[in-house]
Amino acid sequence: MKPFTLLVLFSFFLSSVSQSWAATKCFSDPIVFPSEHNLRQVIAGDLNEDGKPDLVISYDGGCNPEVGATAYLGKGNGKFAPQMLSMVKAGPYRMLLADLNSDGHLDLVVTFPGPGCDGNLHELDVLLGNGDGSFQPPLAYMTSFFPTGLAVGDFNNDGRMDVLTADEIQQDQFLSLGNGDGTLQPPMTIPTVQQLHSGGEIQVADFNHDGKLDFALAAIASDFSTIRVLIQLGNGDGTFGHSKLLPGLATVSSLAIGDLNLDGNVDLVQVGSQKLGTWLGAGDGTFSRKAVYDAPNERSPAIGNLGTDGIPDLVLADDVTPANVEVLKGKGDGTFPMQIAVPSGNSTSSIALADFNGDGLLDIAGIHGLIFQGYGTVLLNTGQCR
Repeated sequence: MKPFTLLVLFSFFLSSVSQSWAATKCFSDPIVFPSEHNLRQVIAGDLNEDGKPDLVISYDGGCNPEVGATAYLGKGNGKFAPQMLSMVKAGPYRMLLADLNSDGHLDLVVTFPGPGCDGNLHELDVLLGNGDGSFQPPLAYMTSFFPTGLAVGDFNNDGRMDVLTADEIQQDQFLSLGNGDGTLQPPMTIPTVQQLHSGGEIQVADFNHDGKLDFALAAIASDFSTIRVLIQLGNGDGTFGHSKLLPGLATVSSLAIGDLNLDGNVDLVQVGSQKLGTWLGAGDGTFSRKAVYDAPNERSPAIGNLGTDGIPDLVLADDVTPANVEVLKGKGDGTFPMQIAVPSGNSTSSIALADFNGDGLLDIAGIHGLIFQGYGTVLLNTGQCR
């Protein structure tokens, strides 16, 4: 296909998306920005410390050395200036932003499942941030064979950030203690329960209010029937004691955490290709199922108050075409009785929430894949999602 023809079709596609979005009062017309194809993940944070949220987008572009990740520096109006992060190698899988060396700058942590494009079988990279939107060359570490789950926190209460990974092939998790300067110690194995086959997405919080970080893991059951949620309670020294398995939902693939019923306890949201489940935390590390909803082809859950009522809402991405960004309005008791479908036109692989225009309301950034050209969108919140 000729580039001019592709550009015309792409422009027409974006125009149709804009018109369909305009009818949704909760959000303004989308701000669209072009990107590479095969987009994998978008995360938000203030990379250059100007008070305006920025984005980092990773690509699943095979072993193309020119395609790893791009920083999009926010202008404060929902628009961005792209800045290629050439130090991020090809084939990134999971990313997050955190300050690993306590210098006040956000650092970038990236996992590369094996076998990697550079011959390494398993790798975790730490890119220390400079505070201006750029990063230093990566510090590379070996980790589990296929690290798909990634989380950061101070698991041994020494004031230094540590990195926790889960493996899609192995059933154990792996904790790399931080030295406080952005470097990591060799990973320690965290044995898991035998009813699980392999791990996946991780969420970290203090589930039982003891001042020690715990984690929740979406993991494939040993009989491959479901993906269950493993709760591991931390001992505060980098080890973990009590563990509990929550009954699984079929093909659950994503997790989100937040206080859904405003009782001060951390709750869980499970999302898969067919179902969405909410679990309310009791504050002692145990959870009870609150509700289950049909959620076909949805993933990448994010929790935040998109209205003006102070009640947490849930945002989901459709991974099919045509697709929607789904906003589920929370009732404040762990249920979501109202759903707002915002057409995205094409499969949405990941979303991030932040106030991109400084009006005090949470907005939605999403990335969408096309065969020849991917694109990103920002939906500015109008304040009418009550």
